[in-house]
Amino acid sequence: MVMDVSERRVCRVAGQHRSTQRRPAPPNPYRDRLVGRMRELAVANPRRGRRYIIDLLRKGRWSVGARLMKRLWRREGLLVPGKRMKRRRIGTGENGIVRRRATRRNEVWGMDFVQDWTADGRPLRMLVVLDEYTRECLAIEVRRRLRGKDVVAVLDELNLTQNTIFIFMADNGMNLGQLALIGKGNASILGTKPPIHRPNMFDRSVIVPFIVRWPGVVKAGTTSDAFVSTIDILPTLMAVTGASAGQNLTLDGRSILPLLKGETAAWRNAYSDTYDMIYLDESHMRMLRTDRWKLVFHFDADGRPQAGVKRHELFDLKNDPEELTNLYGKQSVAETQQQLEAQLRAWIRKELLHDFQ
Repeated sequence: MVMDVSERRVCRVAGQHRSTQRRPAPPNPYRDRLVGRMRELAVANPRRGRRYIIDLLRKGRWSVGARLMKRLWRREGLLVPGKRMKRRRIGTGENGIVRRRATRRNEVWGMDFVQDWTADGRPLRMLVVLDEYTRECLAIEVRRRLRGKDVVAVLDELNLTQNTIFIFMADNGMNLGQLALIGKGNASILGTKPPIHRPNMFDRSVIVPFIVRWPGVVKAGTTSDAFVSTIDILPTLMAVTGASAGQNLTLDGRSILPLLKGETAAWRNAYSDTYDMIYLDESHMRMLRTDRWKLVFHFDADGRPQAGVKRHELFDLKNDPEELTNLYGKQSVAETQQQLEAQLRAWIRKELLHDFQ
C-alpha cells in the first residue's frame, strides 16, 4: 500500500534521517558469514568477550578490524553474562531468612517495570511478567504511560485478577499552603525568606492512602476507620499465604485479614509514630493519635522532652479537624492530656526502649 505522505514527514515520524532512505545498503555476503561465524564462536565460548573472539576469527583468517568487531558485537547483542555472586542470608544469624527459589513452573511469577527512552527523548515504560523458574516472559506491555488499570488489564489477560490481592499505597501529600506551610513533616512556613521550618506531624504529613482489591473477599466500596500501618502488610500477606514467621522472628505489625473479611475483631484503639528530622532543621517528635485526640511530644537529641509546654501539641480532632488550636497545657483538657501522656510514655518505653520524665 502506498500512502500519499512525503518522505520528509515519514522520516520525521520514524525518527530517521532522510539520507537513510536515499541509498539502501548493498548486500554484503562476506559480513553475513562473518556474523554467523562470530555467533558460533560466542556460543562455544560463553565466558569470553569480543577481544578473545576476534583473535579466534583472525586465526581462522577472517579479515575483521577492532571497530567493526565492536559494532557487530553490540548489534548482535553478544554480552558476556555477569558472574552470579552467592547470595547471603538476610538478617542476623539468629533471625536470618533463607531465600527460597522456585522449584517448578508457575510456582512464582515476578512482575516489574522497566523504563527506557526513544530517540526523540520521550519515555517508554514496559511491564514485564516473568516465570521465575523457566525464565519465560509471560507478558510484556509497552506504553508511554502505564497506569493501574493497565496493570489490571495485563493480569486479566493472564487470568490472575480473580486470585490476586492488589494493595495500592502512595506517599503522603504535600502541604501546599494549608496551615500556611509548604512541604511535609519538614515543612517551612509560607512566605519566609530564608525559610523558617515548622516540623509537624499533622494528618496531612502522616496519613497515606491505602486501598485493597481482593475479588471474592473484600467487598467493593467498603471503608474502614481502623488504625492500619505499613508494618501490617507483611503479617497480612503471611497470614494469606500461610507462611510462618519462625520462632525467633518478631513482627511489629498485625494481620489485617479480619478487617479485610469484614469480621469483628479486637483492634488497636490508637496509633503511635516517630519522626526524626535531621535535615534543614533538627526535631525529634513522638506522636499518639486516637480517633479523637492527637498528642505530639517534641524531644531533644538526647531523648528528653524539650522544656516548656509551648512546643508540645494536643489537638481535639473532633472539634478541630484542621489542627489549628493547640490545647496542650490547657486546664480544660488536663485529665485527657495526662491519660494520653501515660499511653504515649508506655509505647515509647516498650517500642523505643527508653523512658523520660
